[in-house]
Amino acid sequence: MSISLKPLVNYLFGPGKGLVAADDKPDSTNKRLEEFNIPETLEKRTRYREIVVTTTNIEKYISGIIFHEETLSNTLSDGRSFHEVLRSRGIITGIKVDQGLTLLSRSSIEQKTNGLETLADRLLDYKKFGAQFCKWRSVFTIGKDMPTDECINENIKIFAKYTQIALQNNYLPILEPEVLTLGDHPIEVCKKTTQQILLSLFALLDKENVDMSQVILKTNMVLPGTDAKIKASPSEVAEKTIGCLTGSVPHNTGGIVFLSGGQSTLEANLHLNAICQVKSLPWPISFSFDRAFMYPVLKAWQGRKENIVRAQNELLEVTKDSSQALQGVFKP
Repeated sequence: MSISLKPLVNYLFGPGKGLVAADDKPDSTNKRLEEFNIPETLEKRTRYREIVVTTTNIEKYISGIIFHEETLSNTLSDGRSFHEVLRSRGIITGIKVDQGLTLLSRSSIEQKTNGLETLADRLLDYKKFGAQFCKWRSVFTIGKDMPTDECINENIKIFAKYTQIALQNNYLPILEPEVLTLGDHPIEVCKKTTQQILLSLFALLDKENVDMSQVILKTNMVLPGTDAKIKASPSEVAEKTIGCLTGSVPHNTGGIVFLSGGQSTLEANLHLNAICQVKSLPWPISFSFDRAFMYPVLKAWQGRKENIVRAQNELLEVTKDSSQALQGVFKP
C-alpha cells in the first residue's frame, strides 16, 4: 500500500535546513581519512560518523542525514543506534542505495550505476534501521564527445526503474545525476550538458507517470571545469544554474538539493547563497553537502579523541553557514 510522501518532502525542506551526505563508500572515506593521516579502519570511519550523529544542536540546521549501508546499523558506545539518536532530535535517516559504477563498455571510460537487481530486498532491510528516503547516483563526464547518448540513455533508464522501486516501497527517492567538474570546459558547456541530461531524465519519468511531487533532485551547480581558464563569479553561477534548472526540471518536482561536488566549503556556500537570493523559484531549494562538510571536520578531528568536541563545533559552524546561505544571508 503506497502512502503520500509529500509530508516527508515538506519536512526535509524545512526553513533553513538541509541534508548531510554521510554516505561515502568505505574506500572513498578511507582516501579522505588518509589525507589527514587518520588510520583507514572501520573503527575510525564509525567514529567520524558518530561525530556527525552526536553533534549538539545540529538539528537546528539539518533535517536529514544520508548514510552508507556500512553506517546505517551502527550504534553508539551506550548501545543506542544512530537512527534512534537522530530520530529523537527530529533528523530523518536516509540511505544511499546504488552499489557503485561499472564501465559501459571496454572501449569507454563512461560508467553506469549498479544495484537495481537487489534494491527491493535491500529497501525492506533498511526499513529496520529507520531509513525513510534513499539516494541513487550516476556520474557524467564532460570531454571529447562526452557524455554520449548511450551513457545518458542507459543511466536515465536505471534512474526510472530505481524511482519506481523506491516509491513502491514507500521510500522518498532522491535522484543524483552528477555532472563532474573535472576538465577545462567553460561554464556554458556544463549548463548545456546538465540541461540535456535533466531534460532526458524528466521526460522519461513523465512517460512512466511518476508523481514528480514525490521526487527530489540532487544536482550539481552549473560551474566551469576545475581547469577552465575563465572562472565564474557566484552571481554567474547562480544565473546559469537557475537558467538550467528552470528550463529542465518540472515545476511540480518535490524539491532540489545541491551537492558540493568538490567545491570548498566557502565556494559551495557562496554559490548557494547567490542562488537562494533569487526569489520565487518554482521548487524548494536546499543543500546536501558531503566534502564541503567532511573536510573541515576531519581537519579539526585528526582522528583524536581529545579533538572530538572541536570537530563537532566545526561541523555545527559549517552547517550553520550553509543554513544562512540557504536563506541568502551568508557572509563569510
